[in-house]
Amino acid sequence: MPCWPTPQPGYQPGYEPPSGYQPGYQPQPGYEPGYQPQPGGQPEFQPGQMPDAPTAQPGVPPGMAPPQGGAGNADSLALSSGLGTAPESGFGNAALIGDFFGGGGIISGPSWGVSQITLPIAGGDRRQKLTEHASPIPTNRVFFSYNYFNNPLVDVNNNVIDVNRYLFGVERMFLNRNASIEFRAPLLNGVAAVQDQDGQTIYRDTEFGNITLTPKFLLHRDRCGAVSTGLGIVFPTAPDGRVSSGNLTVDVENLAYHLQPFIAFHRTPSREVWGTFTTQFDFATAGNRVVSTESGRVLADELFNDQHLMFLDLSVGRWLHRQNCGRLRGIAAIFELHYTTTLNDTDVVQAGRDASSQGGPADVLANTANRLDVLNGTVGMRFAGSQQNSVTIAGVAPLRGDADSLFDGEFIIQWNHGF
Repeated sequence: MPCWPTPQPGYQPGYEPPSGYQPGYQPQPGYEPGYQPQPGGQPEFQPGQMPDAPTAQPGVPPGMAPPQGGAGNADSLALSSGLGTAPESGFGNAALIGDFFGGGGIISGPSWGVSQITLPIAGGDRRQKLTEHASPIPTNRVFFSYNYFNNPLVDVNNNVIDVNRYLFGVERMFLNRNASIEFRAPLLNGVAAVQDQDGQTIYRDTEFGNITLTPKFLLHRDRCGAVSTGLGIVFPTAPDGRVSSGNLTVDVENLAYHLQPFIAFHRTPSREVWGTFTTQFDFATAGNRVVSTESGRVLADELFNDQHLMFLDLSVGRWLHRQNCGRLRGIAAIFELHYTTTLNDTDVVQAGRDASSQGGPADVLANTANRLDVLNGTVGMRFAGSQQNSVTIAGVAPLRGDADSLFDGEFIIQWNHGF
């Protein structure tokens, strides 16, 4: 059988037949006074008699409860949309952990005296990714993520800055559990939005990031898998950025909305093993205004457009331990591969003085590597508990070097609560 047995209508989650129960057993005539066998072998209890438990269904092995998820059709039971922490729940079997960190560009040039300054918008982490702490299956949940990135940013004084990202979110289903809408709000402790080059200050601050709203829709689901699609909308709610050196100032206005369509494929060949593959894009709908001034005089006023991105994400997991009661319901091991590539060349805009007319280099804002092909690996453990809670702990390592390595390492803690 390719998937776990199908529960029948009327099945009560968590029920286990009494010890020794044999499916298909029919009591013999005369066994109980007044007993009358019924078609299909189901006994009729007489007044004064009470069965020990609800009638078990065909296809359910003795002593084992079918997947949890509540009464309903086989699809909704097999792919429970609730966040449920039972190993068979849709979120537990389908959720990706994630890997991504990405900014919007680098400021460099002779006026700044350093090779790169991370664009200081949203703590330097202004791009978001829908497969971070998400499932292709709609669910009702509240969730929280903590991500620590080692050495991803550089401030105006050439200090390397680590990043702590705190993500708060809620997801709510609609359309008879076949769709959901998700809201995410990040808080970032990274590079400060306002920096002044003085050669000594470490510019670290905690700031609000860009929020994301994502409707998600199931295209297909059955006992063994699901296909879903959706569109993330990233709103430019993070503060604008500013870097200065003496009388020279560069202001970057956070203006661009991002559209992030995706399609996800989920497969659960057994109750122990699952896999999820997701393709997502990130399109900037407009540019961010970059204004360079010196002593109040405008040197340049241009738009910097973020590069379009494509993400390919594969997650494979296996439950190592499962049980239907107790505080710890399941332990799973998860391995993921994440590939990110740029779809177009970088914009290059003036960010400071332009010395090209005198044959010298200009101060610019750009992706200094132009095109990127980032490959990261994620390894994690998921702990499913009671009361629809789960915790995932993971680490991420870049699998390519040089410009295709956006950080040295990442540590992740994720918490979910379904309702």
